[in-house]
Amino acid sequence: MTITLSYNDLLLTVLVILAAAAIVYLIIVLNRISGLLSAWKELGDSIKPMVPRIRRIVENTDETLAGTRRTLKNVELLSDEAVAIASSARRAVKRTAAVITPLRIVLPLVVKLQQWLAGVVKRRKLVAKENQSKEENHGS
Repeated sequence: MTITLSYNDLLLTVLVILAAAAIVYLIIVLNRISGLLSAWKELGDSIKPMVPRIRRIVENTDETLAGTRRTLKNVELLSDEAVAIASSARRAVKRTAAVITPLRIVLPLVVKLQQWLAGVVKRRKLVAKENQSKEENHGS
């Protein structure tokens, strides 16, 4: 008894082996896809509790943004007021300097005049004492 194989039988055998390999490969690929899908499902399940929090954050973002804008406007107003105050202070310093500069020139003259008047007062007192001593000497 001899077994004879024809080319059709050989080709059919190779085709069955390739089909079996393709089915095994398909099962492996489907197993990996199933693993990825389960990971995605776990990720989705972990995100579900966060959805209400995220919604609240998004809702509060508008209020926070409005509050931030109000704060920025207040800061701008304060900045403008600070600039105005600094400008007024600068003008006041310039006016004060305009008044003080001539006083710096006059001050030494006033000091000298005060010293001269003090000297005159001392001399008058000395002269008055001398005159008083002379009168006492003449009167006795």
